[in-house]
Amino acid sequence: MGVPLSSEAQAFLKEQVYAHICTLMRDGSPHSTIVWVDTDGENLLVNSSTNRVKLKNMTRDNRVSLSIAGPDNAYRCLYVRGLVTSITEDSELTFIDSLAKKYRGQDQYPRDRLVGETRMKIVIEPLSVIERGLDRK
Repeated sequence: MGVPLSSEAQAFLKEQVYAHICTLMRDGSPHSTIVWVDTDGENLLVNSSTNRVKLKNMTRDNRVSLSIAGPDNAYRCLYVRGLVTSITEDSELTFIDSLAKKYRGQDQYPRDRLVGETRMKIVIEPLSVIERGLDRK
């Protein structure tokens, strides 16, 4: 069973923060990439294309960790270990568009970058959450 995100963590995840997400390769070695991140209040939400290594790893082994740093102060951060509980197709592109609005101020993610891609919405249930300096900016 997951742990709740504090109101400070939820507010932090609504900012333009970048997450390093770590997944596990088939041989158990770590694979880390930067992703845009959001929250639904309970879970962390990320987006990926089906051809990415991280998605293949999450499909095989649902354990992940995220290190999330504040945009102006890297010591305002959140560390999360969790489980991928859902991977669904973002067929209407509503989730990637919401992330484009949050991170780029654009109503739509650039459609020319989506040619030949299928975007997926990934839901991560937090099992362990460590907060550092979220009360200061």
